[in-house]
Amino acid sequence: MKYSPNDIIINNWAELRQTPDGKWNRLWSISLQKSILETIDYENISKLLSHEDFYVQVQISEPNCLLVSVTTERWGWDDELYFATYRMFEEIEHILGKIDKIQGENREKWSIWLGRKKNGDT
Repeated sequence: MKYSPNDIIINNWAELRQTPDGKWNRLWSISLQKSILETIDYENISKLLSHEDFYVQVQISEPNCLLVSVTTERWGWDDELYFATYRMFEEIEHILGKIDKIQGENREKWSIWLGRKKNGDT
């Protein structure tokens, strides 16, 4: 299989920061295609998205925008965290509605949707 430079996509991953207690954190900016209901229980959604050593805290920043903080004890570039982050994006979309942009980039540029787009799925 031959690749071209057009096949390479570099995503704008949220900045990785180390917290004073030695954990790793990223703060994701996610916009949805529709406004988020005001009655959403963000504490419960944060619990649903969190799992062992992947603590998620969700807050609304605008009617259709979220700030999603992910904190872990593992180094922030650990391969498993990539997969956990992609699963988190899918779960956010399932719970809150279709994602429009992640870190200012159209959702189709992110690998979890990129492959589906090439196959005609959405």
